[in-house]
Parts: sequence; C-alpha cells; structure tokens
Amino acid sequence: MPTDEQRRLLKRAIACAFKVFIALRVGTLAWVLLLSLVGGRIPSEPDVLCRTSTLLESNLQLGVGLSAWLRWDTVCYLMIAETGYAAHPGLTVWPPLYPLLIRLFSFVFMPPILAALVISSLATWVAFFLLYLLVTHSHNETTAKNTLFLYAVYPFAFFLIAGYTESLFLALVIGCFLLARKKDWVWAGVLAGLATLTRNQGILLSAVLLWEGMLQYRERQSLHRKDIFKILFASSLPALAFAAFALYIHNGLNAGWPWDTLSAIWGQYSGFPWEGVIGNLRQLLTLPRSQDLYWLPTTVLDLILAILIPIVLIIHRRAIRSTYLIFAWLLLFIALVKLGPENTLVSFPRYMIAAFPFFVAITPAVNTRYARLAILGICLMLQAILLSMFYIWSWAG
Repeated sequence: MPTDEQRRLLKRAIACAFKVFIALRVGTLAWVLLLSLVGGRIPSEPDVLCRTSTLLESNLQLGVGLSAWLRWDTVCYLMIAETGYAAHPGLTVWPPLYPLLIRLFSFVFMPPILAALVISSLATWVAFFLLYLLVTHSHNETTAKNTLFLYAVYPFAFFLIAGYTESLFLALVIGCFLLARKKDWVWAGVLAGLATLTRNQGILLSAVLLWEGMLQYRERQSLHRKDIFKILFASSLPALAFAAFALYIHNGLNAGWPWDTLSAIWGQYSGFPWEGVIGNLRQLLTLPRSQDLYWLPTTVLDLILAILIPIVLIIHRRAIRSTYLIFAWLLLFIALVKLGPENTLVSFPRYMIAAFPFFVAITPAVNTRYARLAILGICLMLQAILLSMFYIWSWAG
C-alpha cells in the first residue's frame, strides 16, 4: 500500500500534469481559432498521398476545432483506422496501434478525428503525469515541474495533442521505464512492445531494457535466474513486435517492407548522421530566389536542435541515468540518419519529443524568473509560427 507521502506525490503529479496539459490544449486551440477568424492565406490541401477527400469526415461539417487538425499524418492514421492498410501501399510505414485505438474510440467519439484528438489528449496527460514521477524519482519535484514546463513551451509541443503518435509513444516509453525501475519486467516489456506498435523507433527499447537489466545487476551485484529470464523476455518484445508488424505487411498484405516503402514512396532514406546537418546548412546558404520560404523556420530550427541536443546530452551525461541517456542517444541517431530527398533532416525536432533526458537536462535554464519569461516568450512565438504553418498546409512536421 502506498504511504501518505506517496499518495500526496501522486496527487501533485496528477494536478501538475493536468494544468500543463490544459495550458497546452487551450493555448493551441485559441491560436487555431484566431487563425480561422483572421483569415489570410486560405488553407489549401496540397496534392499529397493521404488526402482528406478519402475520409468519411469529408461528408461532415466539421467545426474549426476539429477540421484544423485534419492535416498530414493524421489523415493517414484515419485512413488506416477506417479502411485499413489496403487503401494505399504507402500507408504501411505506420504501425497499427494508434489507428486501432482510433477505430475503437470512434464507437464513442465521432467523427474519427475527434477520437484521434481524444486519444492524443489523454496520452499527453498520462505522459506528463508519468514523466513527473520519473523525474521526481531521479531528481526532485522542482526539476519535474520545470521539465513539464519546457515540454509545454517546446515549439513543436502541439504535436502532442494533434492527431499524431507523439504523446502515445511518450506515455508508453515513460511507463516502460518506470516499470523497469520497479523490476516489473513483464509489464515493462509489454509497454515497450506497444510503443513499437505505435512508432517503429520503439524497437530501440530492446537494447535499452537489456542495459537497464545489466545496470540493476551492477547496482545489486546479484540477479536470480528468474530475473534474468524476465529481463530477456521483456527486451525481446519490442523486436518481436516490430518483426510481427513487418512480416504482416510483407507476407500478409504482399506489400513492400516498411523501410522499402519509406524510400520508394515517401522519398526518405538513411545516410550518415552528419549528412542531414550539412544538407540543412547547405540549403540555408543557397537560398532560392523564390519568395516562398515556408521551409526556412523549420530548417533553421532543425539545424539548431541537431547541434544543441548532442551538446546538452554530453554536458549533462553524469546527471541523468545512463539508461535514459542511451535511449535519447539512440533516438537522436535514428533522427539524424533519416534524410529527405534534398539530403536534409526529416521531422527531426518532432522525433526528439520522446528524448525526455534533453528536457530534463535543460531545466536549469528556467530556474530564474527572467530566464523563464524569456524562454516562454521566444518558444511561444515559434510555436505560433509553426502551428500556423501546419494549419495552412505549408509544413507537415
């Protein structure tokens, strides 16, 4: 049974997570409503693979509170939820858990776009709650509160509450780590497997859970044979989940392997970690004569974060548990080697949302009032710009 202090901690974690989540949810909604009222550039859907015209939502009169989020990857998830992977071979790069949850939630929340937003919202609250507990366990509650603050003002934070998988993936990853620290290996492995069925990057948890098991052995200097079996079982589940999904796509649907589809249809491929950084820098140094520089803010932010995040992780390597650092470094590596057609980074800052050790490491930057206000102002301005670009179909994240 939890002690009185533990119960009080849980209440504080729930309350703080809810306040931060509400601030993010209400703030983004208010900005979207303002964009719809002000006007300007009329949102015009580009000719992309996942078009809203293929969805049942196209026959409904959606208010701006829902239609504003019917963008880019969200459309693909809804297509999978409503018609399955057979709708288009390009959809097979997305694992099935989030679309499956959308389909299940749609029995209560209609239309499906509402179900997608409800799932992301609940997952964001849960992720913030679990992150508060995890950071408090390794640091203190002040650091936990500052970590949630930095998540809320992160320029790309609105993807946590959009119809994307970022919040669900983060919640499952944090839950996995909390359970592993408590030596509840079976459930830690289950959450790791579910994380892999949410985003393919979840397969990294196989190596991370093995490391955590080894770390606990070094700390305790002993592990029972049963514990070793549980650790091996837990660490195998992400790899098995990834293999099962890939085999289903390739053999069950007779489609290309997901990684082949990513290259053949979506024009994304793997390169050396430095190629994307060089590609972004080259793009900035050779600005085209075109006046439409919609890509400029994201290219600059991609470059800044690709340089900043490794530096922060190196500087604070002794202050954060090595298990979490390894996960962050692996995420960073995967994000850096994923390149677009122009040899540039692809969705790098969005993938880094799951790299929670970075957010924990930079909490000293908001310890003073003036620094906190400065970061709040700058980040909210960037968040408004990026959300505006997302809203008018200029940028997919």
